[in-house]
Amino acid sequence: MTTPKTPSPLTPLSLLLAKDTNPMNKFIISKLFSEALNSNWSGPLKGLMVSKNLHLALMKLLARTTGINFKAIEDSISPTLNNNFWNIVIGDILATYRKDPTCSSLIDCITKPGFKATFLYRLSTVVKPSLSTRLLRFIENHYKARISNTTRIGRCFVLCRPSGVSLEGSILIGDNVMIAGNVVLGLSEHKTGNCPTIIHSGCNIGSNSIILNTAEVGHCCKINPLSVVSGWILPCNHVSGVPVISK
Repeated sequence: MTTPKTPSPLTPLSLLLAKDTNPMNKFIISKLFSEALNSNWSGPLKGLMVSKNLHLALMKLLARTTGINFKAIEDSISPTLNNNFWNIVIGDILATYRKDPTCSSLIDCITKPGFKATFLYRLSTVVKPSLSTRLLRFIENHYKARISNTTRIGRCFVLCRPSGVSLEGSILIGDNVMIAGNVVLGLSEHKTGNCPTIIHSGCNIGSNSIILNTAEVGHCCKINPLSVVSGWILPCNHVSGVPVISK
């Protein structure tokens, strides 16, 4: 029995989706549109439903919710929207649904400013540099969050409120991380070297916190609001203060 070949990133989107074998993705996208059609979103959804092309329909829907002009960038982004990209986006939707108590449905999740900014960041990582720069600038202008092209964010990321968030410099963020509003990562501590700011998987960063560019936060840590982190935080710690103190 031969193993099916993985579709090339240059495969046309319609062919790529026809080969999509991920039933969970199809279920989540179908549920999302089902919720939308049974709400006040039914009007804007006219014309978006494309038979056997759920990913393209979802892309158009997310373009509308985020405020970007899909037609202007369709030719640039269509070849890049492969199954792996949508696995990551759907992981962000589900993480937002699980962790945000104000989300009562999947359609609520995609209307959150934090998810919109996250989605545009995801899109910026798979397009050409010129379009990537435009998308990151769009995030800054419309959602008041600054994210650099050197930031790398893992799966199932939740940005609670993008306003005032700054993720600049060399930043590595693991999976299942949640960041609140007005959080600054990568702030310079006036030390030489290009050490990245590292947030390991499973962390929760409270609002108005600052993680300096020399810091590394171990997995499953909780950083309380109004904290400043400058060094290494051991895994599974609950810390707060200026500078932080373990509890």
